[in-house]
Formats: sequence, structure tokens, C-alpha cells
Amino acid sequence: MIIKIPKRRKQSEPVRIGAVISDLLAQIEQAYGREALRIWRAWDQVMDTKTATNARPATFKDGCLIIHVSSSPWLHHLRIQQTTIQNLLNDALAADVIKQLRFKIGASV
Repeated sequence: MIIKIPKRRKQSEPVRIGAVISDLLAQIEQAYGREALRIWRAWDQVMDTKTATNARPATFKDGCLIIHVSSSPWLHHLRIQQTTIQNLLNDALAADVIKQLRFKIGASV
């Protein structure tokens, strides 16, 4: 996904950071949907720092969450924890939104 940052009209006109963040969130919501935003926020709440550093939600569609991981050992570790991760996320979301998890070594970590 390519995120477009609003351009300033003139050098002397500052852009409010709140406007930039709102615009970015709107672009993400449009591209991935409202549920994806909720999942990414829940991920940061329920995962420990080490896991969050080595794995990040990448895409979400039709109940399937694809998570990019930093290495093969992390891929294996998270596959073993798959049911626990899914339950933690669904509990944080207060709904059974995530039906399936898939792990993939990816660059977005």
C-alpha cells in the first residue's frame, strides 16, 4: 500500500500532525478495512515486546490474518502458539473476528 502524505501549499504553511495522522488512518482503513485497524491495535496490546518486534500483522481478509515474521525460528514458534494468539486477539477485539492465522517470512517486520 502506498500512503499519500498531504502536501503543503506553501513553504510557510505548516501541516497539523493531527490532520496527517487522520489522513493516514483513513487511507489504511480504506485499503484494509476497519477490522484490520482494530487488529493492529489489539496486536500491540496483547503481544509481548519481543514478539511484536519479530512479527507484525500484514493483511486481513475474510477472517484470515496474515502475519509477517522476521525469521524461520519465529515462524515455527508462532505456529506452535497459533491457537493462543488467535484467542488473545479475538478476546481483545471482543468478537471472533479472526478465523485463521497464517505466518509468512516478510519484510514488513
